[in-house]
Order: sequence, then structure tokens, then C-alpha cells
Amino acid sequence: MKKKIIVLSALFLLLMGCSNNKTPDNSVNNSSENTIVDSNSQENSESPISGIDENVAKYYESIQFSKTGKELKTQLSTLLVKHKNIGYSALLNAFKTTDVREDGKVYDMYSLADFEFDVDKDPGTGGTKEGEYYNREHSIPNSWFGGKKAESSPMYSDLFHLYPTDKYVNNERGNYPYGETNGPKKFNNGSKLGSCTFSGYTGTVFEPIDEYKGDFARSYFYFVTCYEKENITQTSEAKVVFEKDGTISTLTTYAKNLFLKWSKNDPVSEKEIKRNNEVYKYQNNRNPFIDIPGLEESIFA
Repeated sequence: MKKKIIVLSALFLLLMGCSNNKTPDNSVNNSSENTIVDSNSQENSESPISGIDENVAKYYESIQFSKTGKELKTQLSTLLVKHKNIGYSALLNAFKTTDVREDGKVYDMYSLADFEFDVDKDPGTGGTKEGEYYNREHSIPNSWFGGKKAESSPMYSDLFHLYPTDKYVNNERGNYPYGETNGPKKFNNGSKLGSCTFSGYTGTVFEPIDEYKGDFARSYFYFVTCYEKENITQTSEAKVVFEKDGTISTLTTYAKNLFLKWSKNDPVSEKEIKRNNEVYKYQNNRNPFIDIPGLEESIFA
């Protein structure tokens, strides 16, 4: 009887040992699997390009998105500035694919005109009323970075800030910065020209309609990032929007607050996505503030 009890006790201890050995093994495996999953989740949540198209993400593979502020901006500048300069004369043909509406007519963010490509382009005269002609609008006025002296530079013909617009409205906008205003001058799509009502500036500004405010904000985010090493504060109007931060250019507090508001209230649209892809075909660079919504917060907020 005593022998039987000893044998049963030994068997019980053996079984318990097997059971104890199995539990830790499972715990290690489960823990390891959970660590891998958590690590991937954390990595994805920290990478703003994890959810975008693979080919687009490849364009940004050299960028460390764990960085923020000036450091991230300068990394992006080094990438963006390496693009093809198609030249000012080539813009009108480029607009036929970058700024074409679904009905085949010109996409004009300044007016309600139904311009037809080539037929209604600026002949060099006229443009004394809305709806006559369209021309090439520097959303960042070229006088801000050198005017005609800058004509050979990439800034002068960079599609990411140049758009086809009503010639009359374009001339009325002139070199005024963007802002918010109550008028008194209004154009046929609701754009306005008048004294600024947005905190930080009281001079004359041009206010596009709400539908396109985010488009223009992201143009400015791109421009001041791509050309941060250039002199883009050559007029008093330019200094309302741009300033120097050490040796590089950035946005003024007024411009940051304005464009962050506009970008948030008018998120990236399908129009911008299509245009970004078309511009890439011409210039071989992209606007990261279109590809990666919210990126502006990491740099300018």
C-alpha cells in the first residue's frame, strides 16, 4: 500500500511538472506575439505615411517623421527642392491637366467663369472685367521673392503655387497677402478684397472663398518649406506672411494662425489629390501637406 501511494505521488508530481513547464512556454509565446503586434501598432501610429499609397510613401522614405518643427521642415525642404523647373511658358499647357474641371474647362478658384483652355487665355491685353480671360496667378506674389529677376528660378514657375485664374480678379488681388475681410470689394464667386479682420494684421488682404482656403494654405506650407533657404521677404507685403528664423524662412505668427485655421476648416479635397499627382508628373516632387493631412501641425503649430 505504501509503495502504491509513493508511485501515485510521483506520478502526480510528474504531471504537475509538465503542466508548470507548459504554462510558461505559452506565456512567452503569447507575450512575444503581443509585443510584435503592439510594436507594429505603435510604429504605424507614429508614421504619418503608414496609411498612404505605397508609391507615394516611397517618395518620403528618406524623411524621419519622428522629427518635428524646424528639423522636419528642413528634411522636407531638402527633398522637395530637388524638382524639375518646367519654366513659366510651359505653365499654360500644364494647366490643361493640373487644373481641368470634369467638364473640360478651366478650374478657376478666383471666379465663376467658364473659361476654355487656349480660347480664353490672356492675350496680353484686356481683362478689365471678370470672365474675359484667365492667366497665371502666383498665389505667392513673385514680387515677394524678386519679381522678374526671379523668372529663371524654380519659384517663379512652381506649379504648387501657380494656378489659372480670372485675369481681372488676379490683377485686383495684386500683391496683397491672403487674409479675412468684410470687403468692401467682392467678386462673382464670393472672394473679397478689403481691410483684414484676422488678428495680427490690419492692412488690405484678399480672401478666397471657404472652399479653397485650405488649398491656398497648403500651397503656402509647401512654398515656405521647399524654399526655406531663399529670400522670400523682399517686400513689406511678404513680411506680413514670411519671416526669418535664423537662416531659414518660416511663417509669421499671423500667417501660421491664419493658414492652420484654413487648413483645418477646409481639409484636403479630391481636387487637390488629383492635382498633386498631376504636378508630380511635371516636376517630380510632391506637396506633402496634401499627401499627409495634419503634417502642418507637426511643423507650424
